[in-house]
Formats: sequence, C-alpha cells, structure tokens
Amino acid sequence: MDNYSASVGYIEKYLRVKVNSSQMERVTKCYGSQIGAEMESVNEVQLKASEELSSDLQTTGNAYCMVDGSMILSREGEKANDWKEVKLGRLFTDADHHSIDKHHNWLKKSIYLAHLGDCKTFQDKFEPMIDPLDVLNERLVFVADGASWIWNWVEECYGNATQILDFYHAMEHLSDFSKIYFTCKESQKQWLDSKKTSLVNDQISEVIKEIQSLPCSSKKKKEKRKALVTYLQNNEERMLYKTFIDRGLFIGSGAIESAHRTVIQKRLKQSGQRWTIDGAQKVIDLRVVNASQQWDRVVNIIKENEKITFKSAA
Repeated sequence: MDNYSASVGYIEKYLRVKVNSSQMERVTKCYGSQIGAEMESVNEVQLKASEELSSDLQTTGNAYCMVDGSMILSREGEKANDWKEVKLGRLFTDADHHSIDKHHNWLKKSIYLAHLGDCKTFQDKFEPMIDPLDVLNERLVFVADGASWIWNWVEECYGNATQILDFYHAMEHLSDFSKIYFTCKESQKQWLDSKKTSLVNDQISEVIKEIQSLPCSSKKKKEKRKALVTYLQNNEERMLYKTFIDRGLFIGSGAIESAHRTVIQKRLKQSGQRWTIDGAQKVIDLRVVNASQQWDRVVNIIKENEKITFKSAA
C-alpha cells in the first residue's frame, strides 16, 4: 500500500483484524530487515530467477539490464532535508515485453535490485544476478543514461555486452544546447529534428563534427558546446541507434524510468515524507521482492519465525 494507514484499512476489511499504523510500521521494518539481510548474501531464489532468464535465451532473444538512480528525501545528512539517491536495477527479456498500443507497453516479468547508497555496494549486490546472463555476450544489453559510474562498471565487468545510451537522454542534451544556441524556437526545432534523423541513421560522427564547427560568439555557448561534444564523444559507440534498431533492440530506458515511479517513488516520495536510510532500505527491499514476484521469500521468513516462536512456547 502507499502508506501504513492505508494498509490498516485493508487488513481490517479483508482479514477482520484490528491493527494500527505503528504496528504496521514495526512489522514492515521487522521483515524488511530480515529480507534485507537475506539479500546481502544473494538468495538462491534470486540466482535461480536469473539463471532461468539465461536458459530461456540459449539460442535467441535478448536480456536487458537497465540501471538508474532517483532521489528520495532523507532526514539524515548535513541538512535538515537531504536528498539521497536510490540506485535501481531491472532485468528482463524481450520475450517478457508486450506492446499494448502505440504509446503503452507491458513487461510481464522483471527482476529488481535497489540500494540506497553508494554505487559500489549496489554493484556488489546486483552483479550475482547479472552474472548468469553474461554468457549471452552481445545479447546481454545494457541501456542507461550517461552516468560514468554505470558505463565504467559495465566496461570492466561485462565487456562483451551491448551498450546503449538511452536515446531520449541523448536528445535531451541536444535540446538543452539548442535552447542556448538558437534564439528562435523554429530554428531550435529544425536543428533538433535534423539531429534526430542523423542519430537514427548511425551518423553520430557527423553530428559531433557539425557541433564542433558551430560558431560560438559567447563564452557560455562555447562552454556548452564543449560539454555536449565531450558527452557525445564519450558515448559515441553507444549511439549507433540504427544498428541497434536493426537488431530489434530497445534504445530507450523507459522500463527503468517507470520502475522508479512504481517501485520506489510511489511509496517513498510522497508529500511530507522524510526517511532514515535504514528505514527506507527496509521498505525498498520489500517492494523490490514484491515487484520481482518473489513474495514467497517473505512468507518463508514468516513461517520460520513462527516455528521458532512455537518451539520456544512449547
């Protein structure tokens, strides 16, 4: 549910059990802590799910790994209200993708991992889930924005995988530059449309050369041009969009963007919420397990706790 108070109403309505928000919070933190400890050591359920993805793709098909970060408000840090980044990873196959209509898609199944904190810890948690897919080589496809920590990690650990810079992030960078460089909106639009056509035809080298040759009369324009050229050059091999489209690959990271909204932000980024890092991670871990369709892991923990309680009582 979106908050503890809402869950209280559903418990009473469907189970006829009276509880309060404080009880719901304690129970959530209890099992969030236990599932979090289980996830630290990489549970066999996680590994089995990844291995099943890999075995399903022995001869054809692609597996996607998308990674991104989003911010939630914490009560910890140097400031009274400090923003912290939740790093979220999502694994799925193209066989799990279903197109509903022109603007809507549905992924039947995904595996998630999330960490509120540094990228190294996130990588250590996520790598065992990705490793069974590494045998796919170029059919393991990473799609992400231009964050250097993501691509440095992929280069080091999954050098044979296909790397794709999210097409829409690339266009955002071009759009930001056009707004500074062109004063006329029509000129901005024409220039952007031209660059979009070039990108979807694998003409990233030509785009870079053209931007480098643009005359800049002000210091601000020169700085923005230099930053854009550096960004494009760093990601040039990840921007061969026609090649990727011809292979039938996704070139956008919409799946991870939507996951941030549904898995993380819907629960942890509501009006007035400020989290401790520990409390937020416990809720995040439970939501990740649920989104990965692995709630049996939580049920099994509850059953084990009951056995210990009954044994002690006896």
